[in-house]
Amino acid sequence: MALDYQSEPPNHPDRAFRGRAQVEKNWSAMFEEIPDFVMELVDLVVNDNQVWTEWHWSGTRNDGAPFNWRGVTIFTVEGNEITAGRLYMEPVEEVGPGSTRSIQNRLSVSWRNPSRIEKSGS
Repeated sequence: MALDYQSEPPNHPDRAFRGRAQVEKNWSAMFEEIPDFVMELVDLVVNDNQVWTEWHWSGTRNDGAPFNWRGVTIFTVEGNEITAGRLYMEPVEEVGPGSTRSIQNRLSVSWRNPSRIEKSGS
């Protein structure tokens, strides 16, 4: 990890930071809160100096609640160091509104024009 590592979470730009020290602080907090933390590498693609990884992170938080996240990280590697990362990690939503309702909620699409949304998979 480069000393000046740049974290660039596109879905949460307010969480961006620079520096290895913050990476260490973040991961220390994760391991402290989730002592049985498991990182499963689902898939990996390397393209020049970019490494795309798909992850399943799981464990049990100290309060007994399950921790279950999935997503993708894209790292830039220069030499032997990770210099930047874009993280697309989010909690798994086991139960939710389904595909159609979810899109409708996110787009605020009126149900008066349901032909605008595919009904299959809802």
